[in-house]
Amino acid sequence: MPTNGQKYTIGKSTVTLRIGDIIDSEADVLVSSDDDHFSMRSGVSKAIRQAAGDGISTELAGKVGKHKLGSVVVTSAGELKKQAHIFHGVTRLREFDSLAGQDGTQFDCLPRAGHGLRKI
Repeated sequence: MPTNGQKYTIGKSTVTLRIGDIIDSEADVLVSSDDDHFSMRSGVSKAIRQAAGDGISTELAGKVGKHKLGSVVVTSAGELKKQAHIFHGVTRLREFDSLAGQDGTQFDCLPRAGHGLRKI
């Protein structure tokens, strides 16, 4: 992961944005987003599962469907050596995803759950 990056100060916190592979990050914790079933089948969550191993899925198995939009579930980092934990944010609900395409309904104009009012 590059050591340089763009820094932003928000209140008493500093956020540094870096471009690179999240798996190569030196951060103590990785943050992932997923549906409420923690499928980890696409995007960043898939990359994390592939690198951390399927043990992460086992840790999440008992938590499927029990968390509301905006909640966070913490697991170990599995086989990742640089991180201690993974924070899995629920940013979409599978029930909503299953509605897409039924009766010709299109959802192209809807914002992705979690990015607006909840500011996840």
